[in-house]
This record gives sequence, structure tokens and C-alpha cells, in this order.
Amino acid sequence: MWQIVYIVHSQEEAEEIESYLTQEGFLIKVENRGNKDYQIKALPSEAEEVYEIINQKFNF
Repeated sequence: MWQIVYIVHSQEEAEEIESYLTQEGFLIKVENRGNKDYQIKALPSEAEEVYEIINQKFNF
């Protein structure tokens, strides 16, 4: 089961976040919802930490 932790509005932003978090050792999944929104998903056990990292590290 995956939990949505963040939504971005471009593929580039999604790839940047995914790359950074993967390098940090997190399991991340990115889903395009059929429009310009990309959902960043993490495992429920890591979701809160991933959310905090995204908010601290990225300013989109």
C-alpha cells in the first residue's frame, strides 16, 4: 500500500523529488493522474518523514 505524500504539477518536479528521495534510501512511487498532476507516494511507514523532507528541501 502506498500513501500520497505530495502532489506536483510537472514531470520534472516529480523526477527531481523521486531522484533525491531514492538516493536517500526511500522507496518512492510517482503516478501521473492523467493530467498535469503527479502524485509522489511513499510507504506508510515512511510517509511522514518523506513529507517533511520534501517540505524542507524543495520549494516549488
